Amino acid sequence: MDSTSLDRLTTQIMSAAIAPDRWQAVIEEISRALPGTMPHLYGVDLDGRRGPFTLVTEHDPYWVDLYERHFAALNVWGPRLAQAPAGTVMRSSEMCPEHKLLGTEFYADWVRPQGDARGGGGAVIAQTEGATLLLGGSITQARRDTLEPAWMSLLHRLLPSLRQAWQVNRRLAEASIESAGTAVAEGKSAAICVIDPDEHILFANAEAERLLAAGSPIRRDMRNRLRCAARPPGSPLPMAPGLAGTMLRDAQGARWQVWTGDLAPDVLDDWHAALTLGLDGPRRLFVLAPMATSPDLVARLQATLGLTQAEAEITLALTEGHLVEEIAQDRGVSVHTVRNQIKTAVGRCGLRRQLDLAVCAARLCSASVSG
Repeated sequence: MDSTSLDRLTTQIMSAAIAPDRWQAVIEEISRALPGTMPHLYGVDLDGRRGPFTLVTEHDPYWVDLYERHFAALNVWGPRLAQAPAGTVMRSSEMCPEHKLLGTEFYADWVRPQGDARGGGGAVIAQTEGATLLLGGSITQARRDTLEPAWMSLLHRLLPSLRQAWQVNRRLAEASIESAGTAVAEGKSAAICVIDPDEHILFANAEAERLLAAGSPIRRDMRNRLRCAARPPGSPLPMAPGLAGTMLRDAQGARWQVWTGDLAPDVLDDWHAALTLGLDGPRRLFVLAPMATSPDLVARLQATLGLTQAEAEITLALTEGHLVEEIAQDRGVSVHTVRNQIKTAVGRCGLRRQLDLAVCAARLCSASVSG
């Protein structure tokens, strides 16, 4: 490849760094620079097979669709390359020896019908907690001897720029999540995490990492799952449908405001951001911020909502997730008395339900770091 073509490619890659929707243009430019290589940018999950997207050129859309619906799970090249460290460049024959490839359904029903495109190779651009980003190229057996050396050389030359561009993409995606979490916490300094349905941590901002390292009020277990120090082992995180707030108390008695909810689609509205952070599929936003001390909170609820001290104390207990029966036992009164006080507090606030009261109080009790 001449220097002009390489410069044009590098410019396209750097453009994609700040405008990730231009990655498709990068793939098309690579194809123009080295026709016949069928380049593709794709993501794979931890086992190296299924991924959230594929960007291609030169491939028939029929085969791309078939790959994403069926053959991605049978890809014998992906697992080996995905396990290699970022910066690795590898020939297809190194990912899977040809004598093994030729006996697979993946080869017989997907590779061979496309001109026996078993040549080429790929490079590992980046790895995240949940996914690996790969750039690959497929070359037909008829053109392998002439094109494969040039393709492998091009991968080596482009890889530094590709990795730099993806790091910029990652910082942009992190900033988007940080902004969303800060908005949820109403501008307060907060610990912000993104977790998958099994509570594995996919993203944690600096404040969250600090608290995770300290082990309170949140920590990570040996499987990188988010755990709250204040809850019994094995019990679920304080999750709620939609975006909801609750409270927890750590071992030192300090109170923390917790917001949880589905990660809004407009936070990561492009495939690039989702893959950059390994966030393909259903994900949850977990936001944690410190609260004022108990006497301050009771006084704030009294002053703001017009509650009596008893009503404020019971409302505060509700925001911490305590059941009515637990509150009654703790206060040494009947469940009936507590229910009546809750009903009165709900009426004073012009609300309709106990949940509305708890959510309203939780928002009022959220403490600003600045005081």
